Amino acid sequence: MFLVTGGTGFIGRSVVNKLISEGKKVRVLTRNPKHAGILFGTKVEIFEGDILDPQSIEESLADIQYVIHCAAMVSFWKKEHHKMHEINVTGTANLVNAMLDTSVKKWLHVSSISALGRSVSGQRVDELTEWKNSPLNSAYAVSKYKAEREALRGLEEGIPMVMVNPGMVIGPGDWNEGTPKMFKMIFKGLPFYLTGTNGFVGLKDVTEAIFALVHSEYSNGEKFILVSQNLTYKLFFSLAARSLGKKPPVIALGKFWARIIGFFSELISSITGTRPIVSLESTRTASNEFYYNGDKICETTGFVYQPMEEVIQETGKSFLVWKKAEKL
Repeated sequence: MFLVTGGTGFIGRSVVNKLISEGKKVRVLTRNPKHAGILFGTKVEIFEGDILDPQSIEESLADIQYVIHCAAMVSFWKKEHHKMHEINVTGTANLVNAMLDTSVKKWLHVSSISALGRSVSGQRVDELTEWKNSPLNSAYAVSKYKAEREALRGLEEGIPMVMVNPGMVIGPGDWNEGTPKMFKMIFKGLPFYLTGTNGFVGLKDVTEAIFALVHSEYSNGEKFILVSQNLTYKLFFSLAARSLGKKPPVIALGKFWARIIGFFSELISSITGTRPIVSLESTRTASNEFYYNGDKICETTGFVYQPMEEVIQETGKSFLVWKKAEKL
């Protein structure tokens, strides 16, 4: 049986559905069993618990052979940094501790390209790139790096493990959260684009890679970057706009103006108490050029990525279907 943490999240939901389609027995650890029931019905075993509650984690691991750890929080809002650190770092530590005295055969840790550090000179980051402290590392990046340290501690203590580091994951999901929300913003009309570059990958590819690796012979802490293509944000926004039948953004938002917008967005959020649309951290990250090499999984397993243009086109179509249904 598989235990999936974060099974109702963006990546976790896709992973759970993949496991179900392959006839695997799945248990989902969730704080919201009602929501999990709506998503999966009776196709999975729903276990109410919390990654921050060691006892519930221990109980959820009964009779589990494989664990896929998707639970994580992504936030660039300073107000949420402490909570994010707890979920990403302490949550992973709790899971590792709980697995030590179990019959878990192997687990897969879902990390992020952010945990690899940032390249200042523009060279491609790969699995062998060493983490370096840098002002370009966001609080999210630091939390995922520390979570990796906890995962490797588990490996040292005898729990077989493999790890994936996805780039910006593009695919259908909750259109009010994460990367799917960008399609909603572009649909409404987005005249500006940020001038940076980042690594992108499709949700289907991340799901397929996770499924393949958890069943593979890799179990000694091997790390696999999941990046299909490095794209400028200008190109990504243009392809997304095209998929939605909208005009692409034409105004370049340089680093200076991006930071000004981030500053005032955070100022407004401090007054209203709501999460900012953008933040100083997110605008700083999206204004720099970062490149990643995701070829290792292709060279070692024969994995083939779906081209990002196709991924973006399919995601745009999914958004339009959702938008049409929303109006009915």
